[in-house]
Amino acid sequence: MMCKSTDKYVIGVDGGGTSTVALVARLRNLLPPEIVGRGRGGPANLRAAGETAALANVGDAIESALRDSERTGHTVQHTDVAAICLGLAGTDRPDEKELWKTWTGQRLPVASIEVVNDAIPVLSAASADGHGIAVISGTGSFAIGRQSDGITIRCGGWGYLAGDEGSGYAIAVAGLRAAVRAVDGRGERTQLTEMFLQHFQIAEPSELIRCIYSPSLDRPAVASLSGVVARACEQGDAVAAAIIDQAAADLAEMVLTVARRLPHGQQISVGLAGGILTGSTGVRERLVHRLQESDEADFRAVLVAEPAEGSVVRASRLV
Repeated sequence: MMCKSTDKYVIGVDGGGTSTVALVARLRNLLPPEIVGRGRGGPANLRAAGETAALANVGDAIESALRDSERTGHTVQHTDVAAICLGLAGTDRPDEKELWKTWTGQRLPVASIEVVNDAIPVLSAASADGHGIAVISGTGSFAIGRQSDGITIRCGGWGYLAGDEGSGYAIAVAGLRAAVRAVDGRGERTQLTEMFLQHFQIAEPSELIRCIYSPSLDRPAVASLSGVVARACEQGDAVAAAIIDQAAADLAEMVLTVARRLPHGQQISVGLAGGILTGSTGVRERLVHRLQESDEADFRAVLVAEPAEGSVVRASRLV
């Protein structure tokens, strides 16, 4: 079934340091947009993935979502899309946004294109007015706040060399360091050593060097090793638990830093997004507990498992 001539469709994109999700949605009067197509692609961060790869990955996700609309009986074509919102990691500067707008306009004949940092759709998904704080922890990490006047306040997001505290990358590196310190006898004994050996399917700790410095182990792949730390924490390993606790503390510090610069006197919605906060890493529970114990503000934590839905909300407002 082809889409009706009266139907209006929008696309919402969430592009992070690990993967990209695109959603095609049909607009409905007085009802939330209906998701009719989903697509996935690789990393969308221009600096981390490179311009060529990032553009191709987002393009793959969009095309996949349009093709998937056939499954739901809509068969949405490029010309059926009225607006698109792209929430993309590492996209803050005007020249970066213009690059994405130009590229999108060449692919889709849409009337309205919005390009925002990937935290903004999280805010749109977490609160009705799109105000509050969003904290994202995936391959990287950062927090951003948005006031009612549209002013945004940012904390973190300095990349894996200078920042990204509380991220999957930071957790993984802390876990690897703890494991090799234990091997040397400099650190506390931990299950992490054996668990990393099992993960890489090696017998001797000395072989870790070959594995972790392999050209194929890029930043997203390193960040995925945070899952080893999470499992060790769940099994009661004290060293892993301390790493997870520190990650939660680092993320809470970002949220509280942003909160101090927002107007007080009302509840603040905090959207939690990214694989570290939406997965079963233990970080989310510890972060929420720290926010609940804080005297800084009355925080309402909202898990945003699908930030692309926030991009759909923003795209629908452009029509």
